[in-house]
Formats: sequence, C-alpha cells, structure tokens
Amino acid sequence: MPRKPPPARGRVPQTAAGRAGRRDLEVYGMAGMRLGYAVASQKVIQQMQAFSTRENVNTIVARAAGVALDDTEGVKEFVKRNADDRQEFLNQAMARMLKPIDSHANFVMMNTYHPVEDVIQHFRKNNILIGRRFPAMDTCIRVSLGTPKEMRSFWQAWDISPFVTMPAHQ
Repeated sequence: MPRKPPPARGRVPQTAAGRAGRRDLEVYGMAGMRLGYAVASQKVIQQMQAFSTRENVNTIVARAAGVALDDTEGVKEFVKRNADDRQEFLNQAMARMLKPIDSHANFVMMNTYHPVEDVIQHFRKNNILIGRRFPAMDTCIRVSLGTPKEMRSFWQAWDISPFVTMPAHQ
C-alpha cells in the first residue's frame, strides 16, 4: 500500500471553510501529475475524507510532491521566472495594443476579437499549438508561457496573422 503524502499542516494556511484545487501546483511542477490539494479546517477535511478513494494518489506523485514541497529555492526561482515571463508577455501584448486578462498563472488568456478557431488554426499552420477554445470565451486564446525563444515564435506568428490587419469587433 502506498505511503500517504506528508501532511500539509504548517506549509499551507488553515481556513475555516476550506477549498480544494490544483491552482498553485504549477509552482511545484506538479499540475500535470494530477495531484490535488485541499486547504480547510480539520473538521472540513474529516468530512471530505468520506469521499476519498483508496486509489487517490500514486506513490510516484506522492514522493515527487514531498520533494517539491521541500525545494524552497526552486519554488522561489519558478515564481520569479513565471512573473518575469508573464510581464514580458504583457509588454509584448501592450506594444501590439492587445489587453490580456490579468493572470497569476503560467498561462495567459487574451482576447483576439476574432473567432478563436481561426486564430488556433493560424498558429497551428505556423507550428505553434495554443490552448483549446473555451465556450464562454469565443474570441479568447489561452497562451502557455514558454521559453523566450518559444515566445518570440508566438509573437512572430501573431505579427504575420491576418488578425493584425483585420478590424477588431468590440
């Protein structure tokens, strides 16, 4: 039977109501490993445990989580790099008179004012994959922040897109 991951007490704030999610896991490089977390009072956690399964977290993910939580320097470096990458993306967008939605993640949503499927196809033709369409946001693209070289490629593809010269509807 896999060892349980170490308790998060002392590492994350305890709250009265509680919440569960994966929002901050990209800081630890864990979002893709399907590791969730919960922050709640002990009473709420006990109520939530009634709905957990025995196959909740695999051993590799639990082990990686423990190592990641102890890597405070790595976390600081990632948070700074992510903030710097996001700011550079915003600078490039603003230079093009675009206004992305404020983000605190490793991706940015940006309103292109054009059908998102057309924008996705343009980037795909230029060997750049961007996020899928979000039904409530038919003109927004989800752009994961990449390396400086990848982001230069993104902006080069944007600059040659037909959407740059097409009037935006508002």
